[in-house]
Amino acid sequence: MATRRALHFVFKVKNRFQTVHFFRDVLGMQVLRHEEFEEGCKAACNGIDIQLWHRRLQAWQ
Repeated sequence: MATRRALHFVFKVKNRFQTVHFFRDVLGMQVLRHEEFEEGCKAACNGIDIQLWHRRLQAWQ
């Protein structure tokens, strides 16, 4: 039987700069991709009032 494992996680954070510092400098991860969006999420996943949001992929290499 195969062992299940998570392929990715999603975190909603208040201070993205502190979060990047933690994942990059403390855990040693690298930013592989970063996207910034000026429109709200069409699925309203960030709430109705939030317009600007970011998506970042970080991993160990």
